[in-house]
Amino acid sequence: MKYLELIACRSHQQHFRPFGRVGALNGLILPISFVAMLVASCHPRIVGSYGHARWLTAAGVFVTVTMAVMGVWSIWKEIPLLFR
Repeated sequence: MKYLELIACRSHQQHFRPFGRVGALNGLILPISFVAMLVASCHPRIVGSYGHARWLTAAGVFVTVTMAVMGVWSIWKEIPLLFR
């Protein structure tokens, strides 16, 4: 029974492999949109009299940079798989 489960699992992975590659590209969409939100939170014309805390901005920049690095690393790792 375990052998049949392994075969089914491998065929399932082969069938959905392109979605993993597309997901690598989607990993860059979130950091780009987060940068737009961080920039918007600093402009008084957009947020009015709201004062965004500097520590929140610093935490947002840290998270954005981390997500961007992980997205680029994911794409770098997935590019060779496109040519198999």
